[in-house]
Amino acid sequence: MDNNPQDKWVLSNIVPKFLEAIKSSTTIQEEQIIISQLNKLLNNFEFRYNQIFEEKNKIARQINQNLQELIEKIKKDFNIQEEKNLAMKVGQSIQFKFATIGNKQALVVVTLQNPTGRVTQLKKQILAARSSLTLPNLKFNSIGKYRMMIRIGSVPRNINIVVSK
Repeated sequence: MDNNPQDKWVLSNIVPKFLEAIKSSTTIQEEQIIISQLNKLLNNFEFRYNQIFEEKNKIARQINQNLQELIEKIKKDFNIQEEKNLAMKVGQSIQFKFATIGNKQALVVVTLQNPTGRVTQLKKQILAARSSLTLPNLKFNSIGKYRMMIRIGSVPRNINIVVSK
C-alpha cells in the first residue's frame, strides 16, 4: 500500500471526507449509509492486498519448487550421490522402508557390498508411480564396513553401514 500513489491519495483524501460526512450527518440512517460505503471501500482495499499477498506466496512456492527440481536435476546430471552413515552391532537386523518412490514408474536396484568387497543384489524391481518400497530384512553377523547401494531410476543413494561388536 505504501508504494501505490492511488492508494495513498484515497486514504489521505477520500477517507477523511467519509469521516466528515459522518460527523455532519443528521440521522442514524445517513450515518449507516456512509459507514456502509466506507466499509465497502476498506473491504476493497483488503481484498486487493490479500490478492497481492496470495500472488506473492504463489510465486515464492513456484520458485521453491523450481529450485528443488533444479537441485534434483543437478544431482542427476552430475551423478551426485546421497550418502548416509549407520552404525550397528553384530547380530542386529534392520529393514529399510521408503514411503513413496516418486511420480513416475522407476526401476529399483538394491545391492549390498560386504566387507570383503563381494556385491550381492538384494532387490531388482520396477515400481509403479507413487508406490512404496520395503527392502528385505538384513541381519549382520560379522563386523566390518558394508555399503548398501540403492538406485531408484537414475538417482543413486548409498548407505554406509559399520557393524561393530
